Amino acid sequence: MDRQSEICLDCEQASHRLINRSVVEYSAFAKQLIWLYKFRGDQSLAEPIGRMMAENVQINWQKKSFIITYVPLTSERLLERGFNQAQLLAEVIGSQLRMPVIPLLKREHFIGAQSQKGRVERIQSLTNAFSVLEEVSLMLWVDRPVLIVDDIYTTGTTLRECAKPLQIAGVEEICTTTFAR
Repeated sequence: MDRQSEICLDCEQASHRLINRSVVEYSAFAKQLIWLYKFRGDQSLAEPIGRMMAENVQINWQKKSFIITYVPLTSERLLERGFNQAQLLAEVIGSQLRMPVIPLLKREHFIGAQSQKGRVERIQSLTNAFSVLEEVSLMLWVDRPVLIVDDIYTTGTTLRECAKPLQIAGVEEICTTTFAR
């Protein structure tokens, strides 16, 4: 079986699966790059990382015309960090691929830094953590695939939890992309 069709352990254990495509493995280099971008606030890295992600999306889903959205932050985390790293990446991807970027989701509650949690704690803390924004009329989008953008795929829980309210709202096809996995 080729690497593209392998199913990872996290996906095997999930109750439902999403197709995720990442640009790179979460190596020491990728970890350092994400750390500079996300935690040191080097927003200039959004452009090259987002361009690589856009190329990856184009390679993996050549014919798809997505509505692009991103993993939302709570207002507390946004204030602390000063920007939403996933949103900036989504905007670069949307610009590169000429696809609309629309905020579709909101985070229901502050759960603290996921990076400091183990696998089980991540999964438990993210259950029902996201909902569809009230002002979004999903009826206009349910016939188009949605691409959810995030920076890192760890257990896949964040992306699966983001997909749940979209699926409940009627979105039939959801894919995800991250920089590192």
